[in-house]
Amino acid sequence: MKAKDPVLYAVPIGFVDEADRQADHYGRDSLGAKGNQLAVSLPLQRMENWFAAHPEA
Repeated sequence: MKAKDPVLYAVPIGFVDEADRQADHYGRDSLGAKGNQLAVSLPLQRMENWFAAHPEA
C-alpha cells in the first residue's frame, strides 16, 4: 500500500502490510478457518481505529 504522505500514514499502512503478511502466512484460500481470519482482521481493525483517532488524516 502506498500513500501521498507515507510519513503521515506509516502506521495504518503498516497494519495493512501486516494483514497482507498474515494472509500469505496462513494461506489466502484458508482464511475462513478459525484463527486465520482473526489473524488477518485484527491488523485491519487496528487500522480502522487509527483512522477513527486521527480524523484529520
